[in-house]
Amino acid sequence: MGRLESGAEKQAVTDTRNYQPAADVLQGRVILITGASDGIGKAVAQAAAAHGATVLLHGRNVRKLEAVYDSIVAAKQPRPSIVPLDFEKAGPEEYEKIATALEQQFGRLDALLHNAGMLGERVPDVVEFNPSWHHNYCSVGFWSAERTAVTPHYPATNPELVALTTALHALAYDPSAREAYKRDAAGYASGLSAEHAELLEKGDFKGITALGVHPLVSFLARMQLERMP
Repeated sequence: MGRLESGAEKQAVTDTRNYQPAADVLQGRVILITGASDGIGKAVAQAAAAHGATVLLHGRNVRKLEAVYDSIVAAKQPRPSIVPLDFEKAGPEEYEKIATALEQQFGRLDALLHNAGMLGERVPDVVEFNPSWHHNYCSVGFWSAERTAVTPHYPATNPELVALTTALHALAYDPSAREAYKRDAAGYASGLSAEHAELLEKGDFKGITALGVHPLVSFLARMQLERMP
């Protein structure tokens, strides 16, 4: 790809509001879409197929998946595949079987849209281990290489990132936190690790996001701060 220049050419590339993908932009790509039987998943599956992708349609309702399958075939787009699986009831063995089947049939996976499931409450009750949230939202973790040793169900949480995310969340939603940050950014960030405190004090939200913080949290914090007089 050539070097991007400033001006109209750069604007055409970066302005997603006017982006028009080529008809074959996804030609030859293999894309797995969970929750493809309805709603957003269905729409994305049909759009991806229309742009040349071979889509793998995941869902619990086979009848609905077959309807999406038929609509793609009727449009003379690449023939999709159906991957029926209930994340709430499935275990490692079921995930392993599907991963093996996909490897044998397609040899690769170019993209995954993990659209299935719903979050419900903004903050899930991890202590009570709500199965709907954990299995639907976190099941993508099972799509991995074969494990040779027992591992935790989820990776350990970095407490320093939790503290940083909490501070950012307060900036996004709490006016008093934003006032405290404006008065004394260093003081506001004093409870964080040295690296995180330095980034927050400087307002380096791009650097913060690069650490692994959810980009939406960083964006909302920065937006609310910029709106302050």
